[in-house]
Amino acid sequence: MDEASFQQSDDQNDLIEIRPSSSIFSSNFWHGIPSRIVPFEELVSYGQELSGMLGDLGLYIPIVVSFATTKGPDGNYQIDLGATLIFTGLCNILTGLAFKVPIPVQPMKSIATVALGKFTTAQIMASGFLVGLVTFLLGVMNLMGLVGVLLDNAVIRGLQIGIGLDLFSKALLYLPGGKKPSFDYNQWASWDGFLVAVLATCFAALTLRSKRVPTAFLLFLFAVVVAAARMTSAGIPFSGEMTRLRVVNITAADWAVAATTGIAGQIPTTAINSCVAVVKLSKDLFPGRRTGVTERRVAMSVGLLNMVMVWFGGYPMCHGSGGLAGQHRFGARTNLSILVLGACKLLLGLFVGNGLAQLLRFFPQSILAVMLCISALELCFAGRSGLQGDPASVRLCFLTVCFTLFWGQHFGVVLGLLAALVAHLAACAMGPPDEVA
Repeated sequence: MDEASFQQSDDQNDLIEIRPSSSIFSSNFWHGIPSRIVPFEELVSYGQELSGMLGDLGLYIPIVVSFATTKGPDGNYQIDLGATLIFTGLCNILTGLAFKVPIPVQPMKSIATVALGKFTTAQIMASGFLVGLVTFLLGVMNLMGLVGVLLDNAVIRGLQIGIGLDLFSKALLYLPGGKKPSFDYNQWASWDGFLVAVLATCFAALTLRSKRVPTAFLLFLFAVVVAAARMTSAGIPFSGEMTRLRVVNITAADWAVAATTGIAGQIPTTAINSCVAVVKLSKDLFPGRRTGVTERRVAMSVGLLNMVMVWFGGYPMCHGSGGLAGQHRFGARTNLSILVLGACKLLLGLFVGNGLAQLLRFFPQSILAVMLCISALELCFAGRSGLQGDPASVRLCFLTVCFTLFWGQHFGVVLGLLAALVAHLAACAMGPPDEVA
């Protein structure tokens, strides 16, 4: 038998030997499952992965805590903290299984700006469902990329800055005196007062740039300790009951409020920041890797998650480029950080969700205000590219900011896009600005 025949025989034998090892009945198959889920070869260290999972909490904690401790117009707290922890934990786990990089699960900030203190639970959930539905349909029809091209970048960035400034002003209302602060002793010398807020702000200013210090998480832990002490001094025992899920009843009036007020600012920001921008950032941060992150898959992920979880009281969530940047900055390089974070949220929500919600009633308003302000500034920072273009784009960005601040998100979006259309038609009719006499 010649050498070629021997080689062919050897190759066939190799194939015969390999096939049993790839069978589901082989131990090698089951041992290889973890590496199929998590790309361990991309890990820098497990410590950095665990640190990176905290990089997204700077936006998650303040918004979720704010809604869990604020009552809506019906007199009830706006969200169920236990349900939100459970379903955001499940969202983290499903997202970690779908993508190989640390794609975050963040609260929808545009909805938060219009809904905080003004919407009922059902209206918040209806807003999340409608945003999820629109996003899912855009993903299914593979139109998300086209939306990113059609929406003017200056308008979207102006909308982000306007929403951030609006959220910043609402955060300051948590401090004593509201819009009329003073140097009264009672407004300063208390856990809800200005002195604690100043100290928390100084701590945040010193540590926010650190890659090793999870600022928001440490502020949250400190506030929880203070809340526990205040709760104990009030003689209220901690409840360790498991969370009981309930189906949210959404009426026609709730759908109307959501459609007219709740989603106008969130849909374009979700399209740009949660779908288009997060895909671009993923390619920049993880070049050459097979991450599974595409505009279509991300849009369908946002849509499906929200269309399911809002019916059980989970606050509407999305995937944000800011959260991805934060997790990468703190050390996350794979989906392992997302899977661990999701498991932690799920366990907390299942077993101590009700008790934690009760504890947060004593949460220091001063620290909550600082954390919300940080989130608001991060949202403004995400829109900074709108201030770096040509003068016409910068004017359009500022115009959208003004519309959003004074007339709200829905007018901000519509009037901003209308101004962009007028500017484009003027340029087509009269030529570029440097050519106009």
